[in-house]
Amino acid sequence: ANQAEMARIMLQDGLPTTEVQALLTEVNNDLYSHIVTFELERLADEGWGDPPIAFDVVVMGSGGRGESFLSPDQDNGFVLQEYPDAESGPIDAYFIELASRLCRTLDSVGIPFCRGHVMATNPLWRKHLGQWKQQVSYWLTRPTSATLRLCDIFFDFSAVYGKGDLTAELRRHVTSSVRHRYSFLRAMQQVQDDHGVALGPLGRLSLEHTPGYRESRINLKYHGLLPLIEGIRLLALREGIAPCSTLLRIVQLADRGVLDPSE
Repeated sequence: ANQAEMARIMLQDGLPTTEVQALLTEVNNDLYSHIVTFELERLADEGWGDPPIAFDVVVMGSGGRGESFLSPDQDNGFVLQEYPDAESGPIDAYFIELASRLCRTLDSVGIPFCRGHVMATNPLWRKHLGQWKQQVSYWLTRPTSATLRLCDIFFDFSAVYGKGDLTAELRRHVTSSVRHRYSFLRAMQQVQDDHGVALGPLGRLSLEHTPGYRESRINLKYHGLLPLIEGIRLLALREGIAPCSTLLRIVQLADRGVLDPSE
């Protein structure tokens, strides 16, 4: 509720929507950081000790791009320092507990659980750096509809807790691995085709025809923003551009001549 009021005041003052989104992202990321710190202290007080290895907490999707909307849900994961398989038992137990507490506390303060289970409580989103690299390689070589949708969520990630070194290394791996993977990028584009722009014949606005409260309206997120965000992301991945921000991607694509000034 406070974020909605803050956004209303900023828009009334004539600030660009991108600045509103950036501030919302900063507030949400700050919540993540404070909650992780709080839960680490609780774990230590309860006898779990300090984290056994270094780790980063990452957020994905609009939060990872710095483009948060109002009422976000959780899209988070852990990037852990690499460790020998023989040590996985106690290490995994610690981070399972931390993930559970983090996600429950986020839910309690107004960032609800992800209905698709894109959270660090799910082992798919809680891995050490080597496992993450293996996962990315697997996704790139098996572009099924399921793995492509996972990539769609994952590719826009950024650290909200930790030194960020592990996240930066994972970003370098993703950027170098995806670049020039034209068949993969084409497959990803096809999966995103249902997010078509809300334009019909002769360039007229195309309204929703699904019965219900959205009928005769336009879904601006799915048929306005997402086609732009996803198209720019595909071009950035093809060109080896690392930043997640849509605006930064556009600037760097323009600098490389991929987009001309009219675009």
